[in-house]
Amino acid sequence: MFALLSLALATDVPIDPAPVAPPTLDGRVYSVSVEDPTQGAKPETFVFAEGTFDARESHQFGFARGPYTVTAREDVLVFTATLKRPTDGEITCTGSISGDQISGAAEWRRPGKNRVHYAYQGAVRK
Repeated sequence: MFALLSLALATDVPIDPAPVAPPTLDGRVYSVSVEDPTQGAKPETFVFAEGTFDARESHQFGFARGPYTVTAREDVLVFTATLKRPTDGEITCTGSISGDQISGAAEWRRPGKNRVHYAYQGAVRK
């Protein structure tokens, strides 16, 4: 035991490394282009704040911001968020962020209706 402790101290190897904080996207704002399957490309603003994701243009359809999860995979952050509408339906966004760039997909699900799929890409708003 003494030999292992001496070796760790001699080689500057931490015995008990400090815990790593989970990644967050809070404070980031992205300008994106969402490809609507029926109406073409539309501008959108994605905002990450206080553990939530907000797609600002979706407010006109009754969607409120919702929680997001994020994981780090090497140099890429991968997130998932779900926005719900009080009356019916929800949109789930999945995406990846690399540097200042964001891209991904969204799916709008409503009871009794076909699912609508969207693709988006954009960059950090400066």
